[in-house]
Order: sequence, then structure tokens, then C-alpha cells
Amino acid sequence: MHCSILSLSIPAHPKRNMIRRIGISLFVFLCLINSATAQTSKQSLRVQVGVAGGVSANKVLFNPAVDQKLLLAPSSGLIVRVNEESTGTLKVGLQAEASYIRLGWEEKFDEKPDNAYRRTFDCVTIPLLTHIKIRQRGLYAFLNLGPRFGFIIAEKTVKQGSDFTELQQRRYAQGLHGRFEWGLAGGPGFGFDAGRLGAFELEGRLYYGFHDLLNNRQQDPHGRSSNLTLGVKLNYLFGL
Repeated sequence: MHCSILSLSIPAHPKRNMIRRIGISLFVFLCLINSATAQTSKQSLRVQVGVAGGVSANKVLFNPAVDQKLLLAPSSGLIVRVNEESTGTLKVGLQAEASYIRLGWEEKFDEKPDNAYRRTFDCVTIPLLTHIKIRQRGLYAFLNLGPRFGFIIAEKTVKQGSDFTELQQRRYAQGLHGRFEWGLAGGPGFGFDAGRLGAFELEGRLYYGFHDLLNNRQQDPHGRSSNLTLGVKLNYLFGL
């Protein structure tokens, strides 16, 4: 597969920007798949499955900006990984996950400590990642990179205090901009392959959302509200 990018001049428009972002994500994913399959086509494959659990820190990138704390929440999921089975140091494969994560934001009220506002969204996500591993005996380092798709299954709001500004009240009234969530995810990790006992990994994960969490109509107070998530998790995998 030969991948190339054409330079297009596209006026700034929400729908066109979304189409462009989808195109970029698909382009990156197809190129990564092409690279992985090119590496693995002449190698036998190793299939691993496993579980993951950790903690995530989320904030929402608002425009205009909103003063926030990091929203901390647990995360968990299932992993399916296909790697080339070779004697070389560098190994390339593909990884799919099904994960639960909590998105949203928590606002800071430095001048009004009695006020509080937190809005959370429980989300089921499907990351589709290229997995690149450098292995030396039982120890290895790896990098995962690719698109992540998700669906919001529940929403919760916690609000206390009074004397909120007009902008804050309008933001709190903004509706959800659809339940579909997507963006790019990736990050490095380290692991130890204990043979029949399985593989144990520590992984960092960064997610940048391309989808606005809240409505972004002209009359809405924020034209942008995409998720930014930093996570740390432990993985356990075993071969099939």
C-alpha cells in the first residue's frame, strides 16, 4: 500500500474540519496497518489476550478556556494483540481493546470555595492500535498508536453552591453533542515476558479527542469542548 497526503485548502467549518480529522485518522491508521502487515506477512503470528486496569486523568479543552482540576477516575478493559513471532529485536503487530473510561471535567472555584461543579461521562471505547515492540530477552519496551472510538453510556452532574456567572450557567445547560466519541490514542510502555506465566506491562496512554463533547452551535458559549486524557495502566496478557 502506498500512502500519500494531498494538500487541500479547506475553509474553517465545523463539518469540514470533522471530515478532515476523520480522514487524517484513517490515513494514519491505514499507514500503520500497512507497515505492520508488511513486517508480519512473512512471519508466524503470536496471539495474546489479557486484561488492563489503571487510572485516568481527564480534562476538556474548552474554547474559551475553563479553569479546571484534573478529573481522576479508574479505567479497565480487555486486550487482544497479534504480534509477529520472530527472532529479531524489533516486532510489529496490531492491538484491539475494549475499555471502560470516565470522561468529563471538574471546575475550580478559587474565589468561591463553597462552589463545586463536576460533569462526568461513562464511556465504552474501542482503541485500534499499531503495536511496536523492542525486545531484549524477557524485557521489552513498546509503543501503541492509533485511533480510538467510543460510545457514551451514562452522564452525571454534581453541582453545589450559588452565585454562578451567566457564562457558567450557560455552559452547565449545554447539551451533549452526540454519544459518539473519537480521536487519536497512543503511548509508551515497558513489559516483562514471564513465559507460561504471561506478560506483565506498565503503560502510559495519551488520548486527544477530535469530537466535541458538548453542542457547538453559534449560540452556545463554547465553540470547542474536546477531551484530553492521560492514563497509566497495568496490563496482563497470556498467549493462546
